[in-house]
Amino acid sequence: MEKQIKELFERKFGIDSKTRYFFSPGRINLIGEHIDYNGGHVLPAAIGLGNYAGVRLTDTKTIRLYSHNFQYAGIIEVPLAKLEYASEHGWANYVKGIIKELIDRKYLLFTGFDIAIYGDLPTGAGLSSSASIELLIAYMMNSLF
Repeated sequence: MEKQIKELFERKFGIDSKTRYFFSPGRINLIGEHIDYNGGHVLPAAIGLGNYAGVRLTDTKTIRLYSHNFQYAGIIEVPLAKLEYASEHGWANYVKGIIKELIDRKYLLFTGFDIAIYGDLPTGAGLSSSASIELLIAYMMNSLF
C-alpha cells in the first residue's frame, strides 16, 4: 500500500523528497456500537485496513487535498484562513474540521500543505473510516508542526 500512496501523491502533486507518509487504521467495535458517546462500555479494536496519506509542506497559505476514494471531487484547494464547512467539499470537511480546531486552539500551523489520501476501508461499512481520516490528519499535523 505504501507504493500506491507514494505513486498517487507524486501523480497529483509532483515528486518531492520532503514528502512524508502516514497510516491510520480503521476500527471495529466488538461490543458497544453507538453507546460509547452515551457513556457506555465498548470494546473497540484496530484493524489492518485504514487510510494512508502523503503530505508535504508548501510555501503557501493554502491546503490542497485529494482522495483516491473520491476521485470525482478532484483536488480541493482551501485557504488556511477559510476552513469553514462547505457542502461542496464533501469528505474534505473532515480534514478541514481537524485543522480548524487545531488553529482555533492556537496551534501554529504556519504554512500550507498538500495531502493525498488512499484508503482501503469500505466507506459506510461501520469501520470508522471518517474517524481514521480525522486521526490521520491530527497525527500528521502534530508531526509536521
